Amino acid sequence: MQLFRDIQSIALNASVVTIGNFDGLHLGHQNLITKTFLQAHSLEISSVVLSFEPLPYVYFKPTTLHQIMPLRTKYHLLKKWPIHYFGLLAFNEKLATLSAENFVEDYLVKALGVRVLNVGQDFQFGHQKRGNVALLQKMGQQYGFRVNVLPDVVVHGEKVSSSKIRQALIVGDIEHANQLLGYPFTLIARVRSGKKLGRTLGFPTANLALAPKSILLNGVYICWAIVGDQKYPAVCNVGYQPTVNSFRKKVEVHLLDYTGNLYGQYLKVEFLKKIRNEQKFQNVSELIERIKHDTLVAKEFFANQVSSQL
Repeated sequence: MQLFRDIQSIALNASVVTIGNFDGLHLGHQNLITKTFLQAHSLEISSVVLSFEPLPYVYFKPTTLHQIMPLRTKYHLLKKWPIHYFGLLAFNEKLATLSAENFVEDYLVKALGVRVLNVGQDFQFGHQKRGNVALLQKMGQQYGFRVNVLPDVVVHGEKVSSSKIRQALIVGDIEHANQLLGYPFTLIARVRSGKKLGRTLGFPTANLALAPKSILLNGVYICWAIVGDQKYPAVCNVGYQPTVNSFRKKVEVHLLDYTGNLYGQYLKVEFLKKIRNEQKFQNVSELIERIKHDTLVAKEFFANQVSSQL
């Protein structure tokens, strides 16, 4: 998968394109991307996933709305599809004020050579969101490309959407979020050096290099931690560590069956179940006892998973 950030750096003769925020890469997004790849493969032309950074809603409301996952995580997860190109356009004033018609002409037709365009039912684009499916279909007739409008994905009677997943993550309902995502919510980041407090307490942790605003979760979770090709049961604390007066939101992962040095490596963390909210303890001894309990809860969870598979 080739990444491009400047539309002027790309010139394709023919392609199948899907456009969107793809925030979270949920089941609806997966449907769009899979269809795009399969159509491009059948037509023997390029496949393109086109998105933006920052996401438009973050650009317009940077202090109130945050994206579900950091860009690095999205990029790594996208690699599971054999897509040819991932376009990550800088969403700035120029793009925000570009008319829908000019976006289609300059970006989709001239730069990408679009032959087929896959979008969701509610897709809007262009200055003041004046572009919609009807406009795309009209311009498709003019420029010779087909527009496929994919239906919403529904899980247990509920429409899958990024906004619902975002809210589920904020309140800590990880199992609901995972249902709508279609996979365990995931973070991928490099392990950086921390204060080594966990090691001092007897529970060494991997401190993920993530910007605080990119972390929606709070609390203590049962996770899988993936290092290279190896998968380890883990407990993850997401929050401010109130017992030790930390003022920066962090993601710290304690791998249950791992010995080694993770500093500088990329760690993939899949969130499975919430154990509890983050809380402030009276002293470090209480904190240690609670961490021991959290670890036992996680071990029991994984033991039950193994038993259910026998």
